[in-house]
This record gives sequence, structure tokens and C-alpha cells, in this order.
Amino acid sequence: MIPISQQECRGILDFEFVELIIKTALINKVRSLFCIWKVAVDYEKLSIRIIG
Repeated sequence: MIPISQQECRGILDFEFVELIIKTALINKVRSLFCIWKVAVDYEKLSIRIIG
């Protein structure tokens, strides 16, 4: 899917960034996943707000 606006593209980039953080956390320290997940949820809400 091609982003239809710069804001939507920004939202997609944020989501990909969060996905990278989660994968990194899983590789390094699983016990840190809870804190990372909290950040991911905040980013997801931000992305939805930007796209919506």
C-alpha cells in the first residue's frame, strides 16, 4: 500500500520503528519486553491518531 500523505507515511514509519524495538528486545532481554511493549502501545495509538 502506498502512503497517500506524508502524515500517513509518518504513521507507518512509527509502526515499523516500534516493530524493530520489539524484535531487538526479544533478541537481547526478554524481561525488558514489558517496558518496550508499553512504549509500543503508546506509539501504536500515536500512529492511529496520525493516520485517522
